[in-house]
Amino acid sequence: MKWMAILISFCILMHEVNCAGFVFPLKTKVIGKFSQWICSWLSQAQYVQIIDQIEPQLNENTEIGDMKTMLISAAMSATSLSQKLAIAGIGTKFMTKATLDVPIGILATALGNNLAAFVNQMVEMYVNYQDAGKTRERIFQRGYKMIDMFMTQKRVSTIYCRIKKAFDAKDATWWPFITSNLGAQIKFSTLDGLGTCV
Repeated sequence: MKWMAILISFCILMHEVNCAGFVFPLKTKVIGKFSQWICSWLSQAQYVQIIDQIEPQLNENTEIGDMKTMLISAAMSATSLSQKLAIAGIGTKFMTKATLDVPIGILATALGNNLAAFVNQMVEMYVNYQDAGKTRERIFQRGYKMIDMFMTQKRVSTIYCRIKKAFDAKDATWWPFITSNLGAQIKFSTLDGLGTCV
């Protein structure tokens, strides 16, 4: 189940601020970018369901541990039985190589290093808008605008390359193992085509 949490985290990480019940063109655009470049294994309806379940629980004090619990619960609700079984099978394969904490730790560190400043900007915006009396709808609308501006092809490529390098630095056999076992879930060929890893 931990691997499911990290996969879903990876697949919706760019959606940390979202809006249940609100219909924003930017919400659709961000999900579209994510599906186009990173992960189309989940349908748009599944992304929306996950986001809508998590959104009411998010605030400026949400901790990573809380987010993990929210993601597991939302993912379990949104995924089909066949998707759950696929993730369980992937988890089993990963456990033949190492404990799941190893790849999760590498990924979490790489993502944390690359997203921390942006997440801090999102939290700052949330607090400032809340203090200014802005509605929750307006806060999330601004959050989607920030995510859309952050999620450029170049930035996605840069973060992807840094994740790849982090796995290679730990053990050169990790990345081929990951791509061969998660190829149906993550769009590695698309990500490889976004830019050149230097």
